[in-house]
Amino acid sequence: MVRNPHLALALSAALATTFAAPAPVSKRLSPDVASIVDAEHAFCRMALSHGMREAFLSYLADDAIMFRPEPVNGVQLYRDRPASPGLLSWEPVFAEVAGTGDLGFTTGPWEFRRDSASAPAAYGDYVSVWRRLPHRPWKLAVDLGVDHERPDHPPAALAFPAGGRAPSRVPGSKAIAMIEKVGLLQVERMMAEDAAVRGFDTAFVERADDDVRLFRSNLFPAVGKQAALAALADSMQLKSWQPLGAELSHGSDLGYTYGTGELAPRGESPGDSASYVRIWRRAPDRQWKIALDIALPIPRSVKR
Repeated sequence: MVRNPHLALALSAALATTFAAPAPVSKRLSPDVASIVDAEHAFCRMALSHGMREAFLSYLADDAIMFRPEPVNGVQLYRDRPASPGLLSWEPVFAEVAGTGDLGFTTGPWEFRRDSASAPAAYGDYVSVWRRLPHRPWKLAVDLGVDHERPDHPPAALAFPAGGRAPSRVPGSKAIAMIEKVGLLQVERMMAEDAAVRGFDTAFVERADDDVRLFRSNLFPAVGKQAALAALADSMQLKSWQPLGAELSHGSDLGYTYGTGELAPRGESPGDSASYVRIWRRAPDRQWKIALDIALPIPRSVKR
């Protein structure tokens, strides 16, 4: 899975899996969460047996978004690139699915090897957003990730939300779906306006869920508000941003936004840009809460 915009293009063109076979899925998982984890593992197996290019073209949705490091169409990206011997191994350690079972996400560690005989050359964590239509398999809607130092511990056991999300509603009409999408984008814009006045960390923590997951380059994932705030103190923060798109589950209880923005002076060089993905879940009071936030710097050399 392509997870890291800072690695050479060879990494993004040639990925396969070398993690050991996954342990049986916990019986505590709901059928929907188990199915998304199974899809992730099947994707890994296909990448190992058929190569990453074929695996991605098989699992990507037609409109899938990937980041190089700006958002691009994933299918077009892989159609234009040849296969490569590089190997990427990954393992999901967290999974969540909307109440209507049509949208979800997974995340976990990855490691890259130049070939099967080489030691790992790079490490990181990925984020994948999955969607599925009724009676159809899961497809990748968004895929990206960050790099960091070699972990000093094995991957954590698979985790999943403990509950507390607002009950999903029966899917409504297209008009209602559009209203819900506009509403989530408005939440994004209000957060951006708040961040411009009070700073990203303040705007972020007031909207973050208790188990929020934060991903930044060169840092291990931070889980929970306090860990996320500590990570933000040592990493880039968005000064301003513009959402480019959004998608919600049919029940409007889980969704994501993505876009680009400008970085604040600390963390990265002033004036640099970033791409971001933000995953939102509805709380019991129907307010949107941030479940996951990931941002990738866009080096000036690749700006259009």
